[in-house]
Amino acid sequence: MSYFRIIVNPLLNRSIVRLASKRYFLSNAFECKDAWSNRLNQPIFKKVNVESMYYELDSQYKKSKVLVPIDVDIFINSQIDDTFLIEVEELAYRFRLTGFAHNTLPSTHHGFIRLFFNYKKDDLVRILHDRLNYGIFPDEYLLCYLIDKFLKAEDYRNAAKVGTLQMFQEDYSHTLNRNLSLYAIHRYLLTEVPWEDIVEEKKDDDEEEEEVKVRVGYVRNPYFDDHFDLEDAQHICGKSLVMISNHLDSIAMKNSYKVLGLALYNKWEKLIDELNRVIDLQKNSEDCILYKDALDFASKIIAEKLKDDGPLLDKLTNLISQIKEEKCSKNSLLSDVENLTKESVNVHEADIINSQNKLYEEWDDFRENELKTHLAELQRKNRLAEIARKKVELEHKEQLLHFFDNELEINRVCEKKEDILRKRAKHQSIDEKEKEYIPPEIKKRGVDQD
Repeated sequence: MSYFRIIVNPLLNRSIVRLASKRYFLSNAFECKDAWSNRLNQPIFKKVNVESMYYELDSQYKKSKVLVPIDVDIFINSQIDDTFLIEVEELAYRFRLTGFAHNTLPSTHHGFIRLFFNYKKDDLVRILHDRLNYGIFPDEYLLCYLIDKFLKAEDYRNAAKVGTLQMFQEDYSHTLNRNLSLYAIHRYLLTEVPWEDIVEEKKDDDEEEEEVKVRVGYVRNPYFDDHFDLEDAQHICGKSLVMISNHLDSIAMKNSYKVLGLALYNKWEKLIDELNRVIDLQKNSEDCILYKDALDFASKIIAEKLKDDGPLLDKLTNLISQIKEEKCSKNSLLSDVENLTKESVNVHEADIINSQNKLYEEWDDFRENELKTHLAELQRKNRLAEIARKKVELEHKEQLLHFFDNELEINRVCEKKEDILRKRAKHQSIDEKEKEYIPPEIKKRGVDQD
């Protein structure tokens, strides 16, 4: 908490007043509410009994560890309230463990995310970041939808968490998603809200502490991949800013976010190289190459993080001092990102809405075709099972009809089976006797007992 209070003051003083009102980027039409709600008009959902369907899927999973993608999709998309939220989460987790998770329908992701956003926003963000166990991946449309919704609610932490998801996917190619993510991350950095809620354990003073022994598994050499293993908020946000900066057109904005990102990410050698590049760039450029408030922000971050490393701090401070202020923009970096985001909304929003409405209609048809295909496959399996049953029945009847012709062979087979059963019973009796065996009490024999 105190760390954020120290580093954000330069930006707070300059831009927080301008951000007093809520920022609305996307219109209400972006929600595509009517097109999404139309799925419930399909005959599939009118016939679904949600409670019965869950018990059937639960029984199916316990019996065979198998869940079919179309069944999961229908169950999740048939939800209209928060009655079965726990069951939906459990089903998504179980489905991820099956061999069919790679065939998850795109409408399943939309149904899950829209449902949890309406009733359990924090749980939704937790699940989205737990990709390995749940496998719920929002597409570009949903990312924009979620970030905008969180921004409207002034929930900048969750907006930033959604904005960093594409960093882990290494894909910020979608313009509107990229700009909204950039704004959300920057806006979060101006707050003092921790990345994760701090849960304090309450201890009862009256209770005596008991010594607990825990068996420790095999300790492997620690490995950190510097990507999926990232947990520190500053590192996650920093790497996201660096990745986003590579897609920006504005030279000053690109340089500013790369410097900020590397400072948050603790990549000091790369930051030194970047500052040297900026210093060389200012010699040959008449335009602004950096934002003044971003440079001040980065200076505060560096001073706080490297207060115990004097030589490195002096080196970075010296490089920052070589950047001329006249080559820096005096505009608010966040305000310019806000304007950039609004421009991209004006350009792309209408096309995204139209394409998403069409996509929802296509998914309705696709779901119906998938269900028909699945039912046809079930009927085929049932017919094959019936054929196999009848084949066994006919073989049994054939044995009865030709019993006397094959009596000797049948008796030989029966004797062989009886011999196998006798040997098996003998071994089992020996095993049982060994289990029941109780060694006799051994007494020391005296000399007179010889």
